[in-house]
Amino acid sequence: MPDDPNDKEQESKDFDFITAFSRRNSLPVPTKAHRHPCNARTRPLKLHFNSKEERDKFIVGFHRVKASDSTFSAISSKPRCRRDLTPPELETLRKSRKFVYDENSKAKKSLYIIHDIYYKHNSNPRPFV
Repeated sequence: MPDDPNDKEQESKDFDFITAFSRRNSLPVPTKAHRHPCNARTRPLKLHFNSKEERDKFIVGFHRVKASDSTFSAISSKPRCRRDLTPPELETLRKSRKFVYDENSKAKKSLYIIHDIYYKHNSNPRPFV
């Protein structure tokens, strides 16, 4: 999704884009969308839902349909989706990623994978480059 920090209508365009995607794929529709203020080339898009259940349904559905929905195939940087994390959860995620990377690098295969913010053993390891 193109992001222009100078466009006053950016949040409205983002909301319309996500609403259309949600309806087309029978996913919960967010109540609000806004860009997180930062200096990144593409600012994170934050979506608000009426409940945690709707949020979780959207995340699961997003991962299920993102590869098959033509909306995202035309975008150069493939969108990702995850729940908002608290500072302690972010720290746990960073530690998990470091552990997974270090262990997989040593073994030269993907022994571990990230699931949510934790790591778990990969039942089908592949070569790790």
